[in-house]
Amino acid sequence: MLLRAQYGKEIQNQLLAIGGRIKEKYRADFEALLAPYAEAVLASVPPHLKKVKEYELQSVFGFDGWFLLHCIVALLKNGKLKEPAREQRKALTTLIVPV
Repeated sequence: MLLRAQYGKEIQNQLLAIGGRIKEKYRADFEALLAPYAEAVLASVPPHLKKVKEYELQSVFGFDGWFLLHCIVALLKNGKLKEPAREQRKALTTLIVPV
């Protein structure tokens, strides 16, 4: 049992490392995409809440579920992403949800 837990932790660490490398590789692209989105969001926020919203916007690509959902739908519609096969769906959800 301990061996399985260790193996699972090792896989988790490897996946997180891959995600970290991808995040670093595309950091400039993410920041360029975030800039107009953040500007539009902040324009609609009252002045006394701007600092809170700026804090929330730091992790928009990792934690904003609605934003991620709309990105995925847009990618599906324009053909840059295709739906996974039935047997791939469970694994795909497992990788997207915890991040």
